[in-house]
Amino acid sequence: MSLNQVIISLDDPEMFVKSYKLRRTGAGGQTIELTLPKEVFKREVRRLGLSQDEALKLLNAVWHYGPFRGIYLVFEASEEDANDI
Repeated sequence: MSLNQVIISLDDPEMFVKSYKLRRTGAGGQTIELTLPKEVFKREVRRLGLSQDEALKLLNAVWHYGPFRGIYLVFEASEEDANDI
């Protein structure tokens, strides 16, 4: 699926909304980190039929950003692990 085909409704009453502080990390604060709610990860783990330990080994969190506002997060298997999911 192309990112151009994804429609996200931000006023969806089922949407999980939580606010977190940003933290500077790395040498000279070169990286900004934020917390990912565990429920978001657990939902994806259930959807894929994996245990949490399996998912931590197999999945990468991939942020998509571009000319649109905000970011879009998906969980993807690394190429070498794609057949295990």
